[in-house]
Amino acid sequence: MAYRSRPARLVELTLAVLAYQTILTLWTAALSGLAQNMPQLRVKAAEFTAGFGTRDECDCTDTLQRSRLSNMASLYNLVVRS
Repeated sequence: MAYRSRPARLVELTLAVLAYQTILTLWTAALSGLAQNMPQLRVKAAEFTAGFGTRDECDCTDTLQRSRLSNMASLYNLVVRS
């Protein structure tokens, strides 16, 4: 392993943190779009539009779908990286 000077390691660490934060931000922004395309949420939105159910139920389903996607991604990341 090649020896790197302290400033080079600091730059490398800074770039890694910036890349991680950028990916995390993009994933978080994409999560809502992915959740809105899930069949369960589409059904709940159609029911809400037709006058059945409440806005709170629709929001709860949205939150559950986002959590589900996030958990699946975390599990996939854990399994693949192991």
